[in-house]
Order: sequence, then structure tokens, then C-alpha cells
Amino acid sequence: MLHLRGLIAAAVLVLATSGTSRARADSMLGIAGNYGEFIFGSSTRSNSDSRGPVAVGGDATFSSFGIAHSSNSSSSSFPVPNTLVVGGNLKWTNGELATGTGVVGGTITDSGVGGSITHTSTLPIDFSAVKTDLVAISTAQFNASDPYVTREYNYKLTFGSSSATGLQVFNVLGSEMSGASEFHVNGKAGSTVIINVDGNVSNWTGGFFLDGGITSSHILWNFVNATSVNINGIGIDGTVLATKASVTFNSGQLNGSLIADSLTGGGETHIDQGGISGGADTRFTGQLVTPAVPEPASVVMLGSAAVFGLGLAARRRRD
Repeated sequence: MLHLRGLIAAAVLVLATSGTSRARADSMLGIAGNYGEFIFGSSTRSNSDSRGPVAVGGDATFSSFGIAHSSNSSSSSFPVPNTLVVGGNLKWTNGELATGTGVVGGTITDSGVGGSITHTSTLPIDFSAVKTDLVAISTAQFNASDPYVTREYNYKLTFGSSSATGLQVFNVLGSEMSGASEFHVNGKAGSTVIINVDGNVSNWTGGFFLDGGITSSHILWNFVNATSVNINGIGIDGTVLATKASVTFNSGQLNGSLIADSLTGGGETHIDQGGISGGADTRFTGQLVTPAVPEPASVVMLGSAAVFGLGLAARRRRD
């Protein structure tokens, strides 16, 4: 059963689907899932590269940083209005916006940067609204009754079966993630694995292994309540959804989108790998756990029920 907060979040999600900046685009995570990095607050990136577009709601400070290297020469390879969006101030020293155009709501201070970047008084993204949507999505994925995975041999975490089809959902404590050094994600091609991480992760490092045909585009790491995630020297397969977390990505590579409250570090993010190394698009296009959403006419009633504290619940379903 879905907790009352999850049903309320579902109602918020229904109410919040209008507007181009919040449309469910090619990714199941809406416009945010079409960016290699989608950060609600500030981002500080150095000596690194995002193979996809980058969106930052607050200030962005970049040094020797490349954005939007694509297999195509036009921005049509990325289904977003701009391949760089910064809501606050941009300070960028050395680097390149390789594809498309960038828009900045605040001041622009750049040196040795290639690409087209301009100031705008109207941002193409409502970061606050998108965050509301994604917090609701993140909350809906987590159910404490789903199985918690623990370490094998004190170092290995295994999520899923290589013969499984459809959607597999697992929980894991942040402390278990921090103590592991091998991460195995298993499932048939076309299947989806969602890993709900419960708590902060002090050190996500080690080796990654996929079995059964599952791909990065069908793996979601959902940090449902984390406020701090530290990633070091690891090649991660799958999208990271950490709406409330300050993410420190010191080194390594993420084959998927990174969605977080804030970001710092020199790790690489890859959603379109064609421009440099070849390979498939890794945006998240798998299934999601969705709450039973009421008919639009009953959404207002749901809001009133929440105010008066009525004990409503709805059944989770796996589509």
C-alpha cells in the first residue's frame, strides 16, 4: 500500500504536468532525463566532460569542462531547447559547448570557451517545478516492504536475476552501498531494475557488472532520502536520481543522467556516447513504479482530504 505522502505526491505530479519545461519527453524522467547533468542548485565541475547537455538551476563554475559532445553536428541529437541552461551566474574557464546553444539567467564570465552562450531574461526550464515533479516520482519508487539487498562476502551487492523480465525493484541501505566494492545488476534485455538507496552514501566505489542483457538505459539508482552522496573512481551504469542530495563526484564515469540538488567534482557523465567513443544512448527509458493516480476530477478532492488528514491510500502497481 502507498503511504498517504506518496498519494499526495502522485496528485502533485498530475497537477504539474502542463507546460513545455515539464513535459514527459523521450526519457521517463521528463526533461531532466534528457540532460547528462540536471542540477537544481549549484554545480562546480573541473577537468571533466559531460557527453550530454547540462542544466544548472543555481550558479555554475566550470574549469576545463566540455559539454554536449554528440555524434551529430546539430543540437537535434539532444531533445532539449538548449544544451546548456544556467539559472544563476556562469563562470567558465577553458572548455567547449560542443553542440547547440547555452543560455544563462545571471552574469557570464568566460575565458577560453568555445560555443554559443547568451544571457536570457526568461529561462526555458522552471527548475523548482521540475524538482517538485521528480521528488514525487522518486518518492513513488520506494516502499519499505520491497526486499532489502545486503552484501555477500562483505563486498558484493547483487540486484536482480539475469533471467528476469519486466520490472525488478530493490532497496539497499546507504551504509551497505558505502561498504561494497562490487555491484552486479542483472536482468533480461529490455527489463528494468530500480535500486532505492535508503540513506547517505559516504563512498560509492568499486567495480560494475551487468548480466542477462540489461543495459544502462534501464537502470535507475533512486536516492530517495539521501542528502549526501560521494562517488569515487567507479564506472556506474544507470541514471542517478538524487533530488535532495549534494553529490560529490570526484572521479569515474556515469553511463546515464545525473540528477541532483548540487554537484561538485571531476567525474564524467555520458548519455550520448556517439561523438567520441561510440555506443548507445544511455538516458533512462525503463519502467517506473507508479502510484494509482485518481481521475483528474478527484485530484482536488485528494488535496482537500490531505488538508483534513483523511487516511487515504492507494495501491502501488508495476506497469
